[in-house]
Amino acid sequence: METAEQYLLTLDENEATRPPAEWDELCARLANEARATCFPPGEPERNRPEELRVVDEQRADRRSGAYVRLVPDVLRIVGNFLTDHERVDRENASQIQQERQAKTITLTGAKAALDEARRTSEALRSTTATAIKAKLRQVSDEFDRLDQTYGGYGGNLDFPEPEAPADPEKPWQWTITPRWRRGEGKPPLSYRLRGNTAQMDDKAVKLVCAAALAGAQDRPLLLVLDELGRNLGAVHRRDAVALFENVGRDRAISVVGALQDDMERYAIGASSLYIKLRRPSDVMPYNQAPVVIGSEADTARVQLLSDWMASFRPEPQT
Repeated sequence: METAEQYLLTLDENEATRPPAEWDELCARLANEARATCFPPGEPERNRPEELRVVDEQRADRRSGAYVRLVPDVLRIVGNFLTDHERVDRENASQIQQERQAKTITLTGAKAALDEARRTSEALRSTTATAIKAKLRQVSDEFDRLDQTYGGYGGNLDFPEPEAPADPEKPWQWTITPRWRRGEGKPPLSYRLRGNTAQMDDKAVKLVCAAALAGAQDRPLLLVLDELGRNLGAVHRRDAVALFENVGRDRAISVVGALQDDMERYAIGASSLYIKLRRPSDVMPYNQAPVVIGSEADTARVQLLSDWMASFRPEPQT
């Protein structure tokens, strides 16, 4: 009542002298607008409260006066509807706020973990790049030393550090270019520069040995080669097998190679221990008896190895 009295005191002259019928029509119109806002025409009947449906049917007959008399009921029903929705909206807003806070905490933690992973990845890549460059420099130095020791003018490896990919799962590709000098005092040139095949094979042999020497680190290694000396001349063939023999002796690297027949005499001359495995034809399922040739001071060791290898073959049948 106090609110109504205060409202009446604020009316202007035209509103204060308005007849009751106009007030009734105004109240009914405003109530209908509020009702239509909450329950628009055309919405399914199930969305309209049962009580409001009954009130709407009663207000439809204007002769009974219910059109104006039931305005308070309409406002009460609409008010309860808005109150219920306000409560639901408030609960939903509170739940959204809680979920948002929880997701914010999770996102903050994920960002911190991502930053830490990024720093770790950068540190790991930096350490990896340093190790790669150190190892490649070691191979380059060994290649230069071997080339100068065995008839060349020296060489090296060119390996510019590539930019790391933004995605850590993508490959980080390095480009390594072998280079060597074609003459005394000349700058090293890329292997892509046209040259004779024998020289290419000679450098390849030395580069393979350089990689083996750089990776040995006092550990026994096995170096397996195919078509050794295929395109080398007599001098380079002798140097190649001598190189492998020296590398194997100095760094405990065992060399197993597939040789052509005309390379055998160079291999025997340069090796302290030469083992030849023979299978003259693909139709033969087994190799023939191996040939063991030794040229070292400890002949007993050579004989022991020969006897041991021969022991695996069955005795010939008479």
